[in-house]
Amino acid sequence: MKRELPGSAKIVMRDLGKVFERAGGSQNIALVDVSLEVGDGEFVCIVGPSGCGKTTLLRIVAGLEALTTGTLEMRRADEESRPANAMVFQESSLFPWLTVLDNAAFGLEMRGMSKAERFARTRPILEMVGLTRFEGHYPHQLSGGMKQRVSLARAFVNDPDILLMDEPFAALDAQTKLILQEELLRIWETHRKTVLFITHAIDDRAGRSSRRDVLVAGPHHRGDTGGIRTAARHCRTEGAARVR
Repeated sequence: MKRELPGSAKIVMRDLGKVFERAGGSQNIALVDVSLEVGDGEFVCIVGPSGCGKTTLLRIVAGLEALTTGTLEMRRADEESRPANAMVFQESSLFPWLTVLDNAAFGLEMRGMSKAERFARTRPILEMVGLTRFEGHYPHQLSGGMKQRVSLARAFVNDPDILLMDEPFAALDAQTKLILQEELLRIWETHRKTVLFITHAIDDRAGRSSRRDVLVAGPHHRGDTGGIRTAARHCRTEGAARVR
């Protein structure tokens, strides 16, 4: 029987762990005993050094990796036609043969929506991210920052329950990164999506205006193998994550 999630929680992790099995019987321990609650409509920035398991955690939430131990519970919206989540990666991952408009509307096309309807839903989002004048352009005609704006628009157009962001601005120059962080926070203030934002930069502006949780990495050994021992430490409010 599925447990009821507490209060307005959208995501609840309890003692979550992930171990990757290697050839020869050795193990890579990526996550150990991570406990975290994310409220509906909350923007949570997860900060940690490279190799501490941030992306692995995000991939587990996205359903791209299976957890090894612990539990992960997510509350879905009433509208089952909406996707459970959308993920924005470090690279833009656009289709080079599609225009900005078609790339942003691609998820709606895969859900069987008519061309007129999906374009009607996509154009207001392109306006929000400042790409209306470029809807007919192709990815090779865009800057890195503009490509990430398309990726952001595509995620919001799909209207997911949860928006997952894996260091989406890491490859951009400092000025463009700052602009897009402000843009993201502005859009979030409007739509109030539940957001998990991954970064290794503790001074990211996206983290300054949201709750921050820290993934702490340190040496951990099981038998003769080495790996990463990770715990979530909550920095801004009480009771959301467990420190080990």
